[in-house]
Amino acid sequence: MKKLVLAIALISLTACSPTENIKSAMVANLHSQKPQITLKSVEEIGKLKPQIKPPIKIAVAQPARNKEWTSEEIHEIESWLPELKAAGLATDLVVIPKSLQEGCFYITSDCPRAAAAQLQADAIISIGQSVITDRYINPLSFLNITLIGMWIAPGHHRDSYAIYEAALIDTKNGYIYSVARGEGEANKIRPFMYADYDTGQSEASLQALKSLGKQIVTKAKQSLYNRP
Repeated sequence: MKKLVLAIALISLTACSPTENIKSAMVANLHSQKPQITLKSVEEIGKLKPQIKPPIKIAVAQPARNKEWTSEEIHEIESWLPELKAAGLATDLVVIPKSLQEGCFYITSDCPRAAAAQLQADAIISIGQSVITDRYINPLSFLNITLIGMWIAPGHHRDSYAIYEAALIDTKNGYIYSVARGEGEANKIRPFMYADYDTGQSEASLQALKSLGKQIVTKAKQSLYNRP
């Protein structure tokens, strides 16, 4: 009996600890994506010159692969416009419809720029994202052996982290004016019946987008107004 109690205690201590290096793995996943420009040589990239003057019309690309922005994420992205206008950077900000990016598997290809050109946008914001959730339990999870415990015992942790990295790119020639980064985090504790694998991810993502929007304004202001 003593051995059983000791084993349960050890399991509890282990289960209550969040996974280490989860953020490192998330960053590695984000940086494993292809570079922003892959079809031009280094010499050609070096010859690119800035050619737009603010205020400009900006398009925001859809995420890579088969993902697309949720209505809440689109609302957050569109909320960047007032601050962009106040800074004298933009006249309009539009999210590219997913239908215009059909076949754009990578955000790093020229495909999103072509979609932005169709919308008469001077520049495009290309966004790479990595969202991950760490899942672990606390001692209250042992109440899951009862039906009531599964519904009311807060024994399951969900720590979600989001990193968004963006580049402001000239629609016509691919010149990168600035880059920005935003991070978000959401920590949730739920009973077993309310703890999904992605609990907290939407909150972390929205927080990261809010942070990213502020960084885009700051970085774009520096690059578009303080250049030779």
